[in-house]
Amino acid sequence: MLFIELYKFNARHINIETKLKRQEFEDIIAVDIVDIKELIVKALKSANLSIDDIDIVATTGGSSLVPSVHNLLVNLFGAGKIQKSDAFTGVASGLAIISNKI
Repeated sequence: MLFIELYKFNARHINIETKLKRQEFEDIIAVDIVDIKELIVKALKSANLSIDDIDIVATTGGSSLVPSVHNLLVNLFGAGKIQKSDAFTGVASGLAIISNKI
């Protein structure tokens, strides 16, 4: 059975660890997934764009590794538009590129 290490704290003689089953984790974040979808739709509407206007969805950050987040993006934009980057260094790489142009 797949478990996710949700929280781990070790300091001196204190050791706290919490594990969840994948489905428990997905259930906990289900409301957040709905919020993410609503924010994407709101952002597109605010920019006067449709899903068809988006060519690439570049994912970054730890949340992009969560299957329900990935599935949401695939369902909204289509698998062909999803471009995975290094989840933990993608933002830093982008900032380095932009700072080089300044």
